[in-house]
Amino acid sequence: MLLRKIGLMFLIAATLVVTAVKANADTPKSDPVWPFQSEQKMDEAINKYAGDPLATYHVIMRAWEIHKAAEATLVYRSLLMRKRDDPYLESAYSFCQTMAYSTVSYDFSVAVSTPTDMKARSLQMEAGYYGDKAFAAKPDDLYILFERGICLEVGFGNNLVAARSCLKKAVGLAPKWAATHFWYANALTRIPEPQGNTTEDDEQALHEYKAAASLDPKLTAQALLGEACAYGLLKQYKPAVKCLDQATALDPSQAKRIGIMRLRKEYAEYARE
Repeated sequence: MLLRKIGLMFLIAATLVVTAVKANADTPKSDPVWPFQSEQKMDEAINKYAGDPLATYHVIMRAWEIHKAAEATLVYRSLLMRKRDDPYLESAYSFCQTMAYSTVSYDFSVAVSTPTDMKARSLQMEAGYYGDKAFAAKPDDLYILFERGICLEVGFGNNLVAARSCLKKAVGLAPKWAATHFWYANALTRIPEPQGNTTEDDEQALHEYKAAASLDPKLTAQALLGEACAYGLLKQYKPAVKCLDQATALDPSQAKRIGIMRLRKEYAEYARE
């Protein structure tokens, strides 16, 4: 049980580089989103790409990566208030708010919040309502399914059964988009309580991580970290250690993360038994 809990915490951290995912050849195209560094440019990006769901996903993930998802949440809310009943804006608002204050968010763990942070934090119920509304309007849309699945996976009262369902459907709609495979794998490897994972869940997670890395080689290190956790859940500790070693060889910064090194030590001890 301890190993599973450590693996869960590890997998949550492993999602943090998914911002590197780009659209693949058979996914819808969008203009490139520049790596904005200021709130002004972020506002420009949000407004410019508000009509493009794929680009909106990348804008939100970039805002989250640089710890500006709270500011972005308020911009999306403002856009939605001016253009009500737009399912894509509703979904973007809900998704952005969730990423700002989810279990994987740096902003969520910061003790001292700015007025903007507090405002965005207070919008959880409203943002969730709009996310539900978007899904009700377009339950089979790739981007709304995808964003809803991520929200359910990483949000506060997460529902992994529903998250997995949404993300599995997203994979089916965009089988050559690495991001769908990566997030689906993350949802499969997180442990639902009280029922736990099945062997099939963990084996499917391995398949999805491998698919994500093959579609976008930039995700290889992160996919290997995920594979290590899936192997650990399958009690296949030698390949788990091998995956961790391969990941840290590809991305030496991962070797500095205490949680990953602790997990490797525990897997190695199990492998020797």
